[in-house]
Amino acid sequence: MTLRSLSLLVSLALCTPLAAHAIEFTPQELAKASTLQQRLLTLDSHLDTPANFHRDGFDITQRHDHNALSQVDYPRMVEGALDGGFWAIYTDQGDRSAQAHQHDRDAGLLRLTEIREMLAAHPDTFQLALTAADAARIKAAGKRVVYISMENASPLVDDPTLLSYYHLAGLRLLSTVHFANNEFADSATDPKGAEWKGLSPAGKALVDEAVRLGIVIDQSHASDAVFDDLIERMPV
Repeated sequence: MTLRSLSLLVSLALCTPLAAHAIEFTPQELAKASTLQQRLLTLDSHLDTPANFHRDGFDITQRHDHNALSQVDYPRMVEGALDGGFWAIYTDQGDRSAQAHQHDRDAGLLRLTEIREMLAAHPDTFQLALTAADAARIKAAGKRVVYISMENASPLVDDPTLLSYYHLAGLRLLSTVHFANNEFADSATDPKGAEWKGLSPAGKALVDEAVRLGIVIDQSHASDAVFDDLIERMPV
């Protein structure tokens, strides 16, 4: 049993949150953990950092301790032994009008461009990962891993065929929806409740194409019914 598992069992037994019981480690234990962390491949499955790339004064290579909008930059990745992760193309859910769909389309492409520009500007520091095996290879080369993901597929509503372009540009993780329902799927948190009772017909077509291309589907934020639909559509 791991220390984390033991702590969880104790916490559940006492009906108190884990945070209520601080665990003290010796300097020797911390040094051992730090050494282990340097050897492990550590990836964050969701990095919102690309939302800062266009902001005045933000430089991914510089430390931004007092920037409340960002918890990730290269110096702190090195300090925290974070090897990289999935850098998100995130788009707020609009009002689902034709104009909003066009805005989402453009916003997604702009965010993708910003991620690619960051990679081009810092080839000795960051590297695009396209396969599962790439992450370990990039870490061994002393660089940080950049998988490109899309959180909320709304940028694809106006033109779903753009998915093939995103894939060619490096997209490897896709979630269908965010805090509110969209044209592809029901959200787990939309106050209006279910609209499609899972994936919409357009959502099923999008998921099928993503799977064909080799893009991993992220269930985050989607309803339980969407999860069931996704399971049914996964190849065996």
